[in-house]
Amino acid sequence: MAIFLTQTEADFFFAMEKIPESSEVYTYPLSGDKLLIPFTSLDKRENFLFDINRASIRITKVTYQNRVRKSFVLRRLDLDGSPHANPEVENVPEIF
Repeated sequence: MAIFLTQTEADFFFAMEKIPESSEVYTYPLSGDKLLIPFTSLDKRENFLFDINRASIRITKVTYQNRVRKSFVLRRLDLDGSPHANPEVENVPEIF
């Protein structure tokens, strides 16, 4: 049985204030590398991950992704990837 977040839940988590889990300094990943930065909500009840994935063949290709509870993608930005059409939706989600 698949479990999904509603758009309202995703918007709520995306707008939630987050703080890094550590004071570690991160280096932007090299071509072919990935970086994962853990965050937590102010009340420490929710865990978030911010991913940066760099391609190895096309060095300008990169993905930025914000997730909650390890697997639910809240926002994703793909740069210099393959072209695709976005799905049709009745209401475009509001951006905070």
